[in-house]
Amino acid sequence: MFTKKFDNYVCIGDVISCEVDQYTISACVHFNDCTTPYGMNGESPNFDVDDPDYGGHNAEIVAAWQRDDWFYCEIVLTVIHTESGVTLATESAWGIECNFPRGDNSYLTEAANELLDDAVSAGKKVHGVLQKNLLTSSANNIT
Repeated sequence: MFTKKFDNYVCIGDVISCEVDQYTISACVHFNDCTTPYGMNGESPNFDVDDPDYGGHNAEIVAAWQRDDWFYCEIVLTVIHTESGVTLATESAWGIECNFPRGDNSYLTEAANELLDDAVSAGKKVHGVLQKNLLTSSANNIT
């Protein structure tokens, strides 16, 4: 579990990390340029006007996005075998608001923690396959 949290103000490339078993997992903030606060028609904000966090503030929120006060990001988890330094797997979530007005970015850490089990599982699976292939290769070279 990620115990260190992302800061209240986050920049692209910011990273938090944790250790799980024999793996180091990093969660990195990447810019997501495929997501905007506009709907599919390009005219309507993509926010629920009945949500008290957004209601009545759509124009303000979109203007802040246009000023680059906040942006959409991806949280990308990378699983590395700690001893060897081999990258085993990645998992990611896209379209997450970063530096959102009146927000504290705590949901970035929550998103990283939600991805953690799947990332570690994928890393363990790849690690197992690599170990098996290495043992098979070594056995074939001995005979």
